[in-house]
Amino acid sequence: MPAKPLSTDLVAITTLGLLAERPRHPYEMQRLITSRQKTFVRGLPRSLYHAIDRLSKAGLVVAGETSREGRRPERTVYEITEAGLEELESWLAALLATPSATDPEAFNAALSLIPYVDEKDALAALRSRVVALEMELAGSIARMEGLRPMLPRLLMLEEEHRIAMVGAERDYTAALVGELEAGTITWDREALRRMGREGLGDDDLARLREAMGAVPPPAR
Repeated sequence: MPAKPLSTDLVAITTLGLLAERPRHPYEMQRLITSRQKTFVRGLPRSLYHAIDRLSKAGLVVAGETSREGRRPERTVYEITEAGLEELESWLAALLATPSATDPEAFNAALSLIPYVDEKDALAALRSRVVALEMELAGSIARMEGLRPMLPRLLMLEEEHRIAMVGAERDYTAALVGELEAGTITWDREALRRMGREGLGDDDLARLREAMGAVPPPAR
């Protein structure tokens, strides 16, 4: 099976996202993928090493120092390049903007990595997605209505479900656009990278929420 283009390879895109925070070695990236629950990344660790190799050949990441701790194998630290940063933003914006019939997890993956995209670019991409979903929804509903006189509803349940899912995604994305426009969701990419460079662990969620401008969840 031919490899996916890097622009739609969720493992490669996640790898670039982690390296956008700070240089890391593959073992650390694998641990973070697991602890941050990036469930759309599969086939670890092989898929991660394969993605790093492809990104390196494309000039999007470069290998840095190699270190060894005790009896552990040598670990090579990788760093994202300027070209890698540009491609990461471009690829994520495209995933946010364009619904995918072949990879339903692509949007979820893009949302989980949205802090790596400039806010204005993310907003523009999500607005484009709403338009695309509305067009898809209108066309699907029209086709469904055309088939109703010819087919019993029992044979159209699958299409009904698909239309309902598209409608739900449209409603969610439109609401998200509204929150971005209102400024109730915001983030600071430089703050995210700075926190990554300082080597803060995953237990610093309160500080991360504050840096990203997130609203804390309501008390129960």
